[in-house]
Amino acid sequence: MGDEGEFWNAVNEASRKHKGKNLEEQWPILDELVRSGQAKELTHYQYRIDGKFDVYPANKRFHILSTGKRGRYKDLILFLKLNA
Repeated sequence: MGDEGEFWNAVNEASRKHKGKNLEEQWPILDELVRSGQAKELTHYQYRIDGKFDVYPANKRFHILSTGKRGRYKDLILFLKLNA
């Protein structure tokens, strides 16, 4: 995927562009991460972030691949910052 610095640059850029937006308005964040190569769109409703975890923005759920942990998140950007 790329190094961690590139990932954070992409997340921060997406965050600046879409800060304070509700869930439906945050879909462009994921699209931007896909364009930058930091995420892969597996389906329109499932994204693999940096090869480490999947997010399902339609219902605000996540799955961490290395541990199998699943759950919900409230804010996509905060989730990315805490888990990437």
